[in-house]
Amino acid sequence: MLVTHTTDPDAILQLADDVGVDVIQVHGVVTRQALRSVWRCRGARREANVAEAIHFVRPFGVDANSRLKDAHGRKDAAACAAFVAATY
Repeated sequence: MLVTHTTDPDAILQLADDVGVDVIQVHGVVTRQALRSVWRCRGARREANVAEAIHFVRPFGVDANSRLKDAHGRKDAAACAAFVAATY
């Protein structure tokens, strides 16, 4: 978990990426709209939980990159289609 007083949403996300955390606790004054403009759901998003995550977090985007690759590291078309279908 990252705990920060930083108020710039881009800086918050960069810091989270730099230290490799999936949870951020913000103590600075950051507007909800500013966070939504850059916010994305990361980590363990799959068909079974992506719609619920979107409903509660309302992110700008959802990172599912590693979940959609085949054994050779390439995107699996069927996995991508199933993931997108599960978002509705």
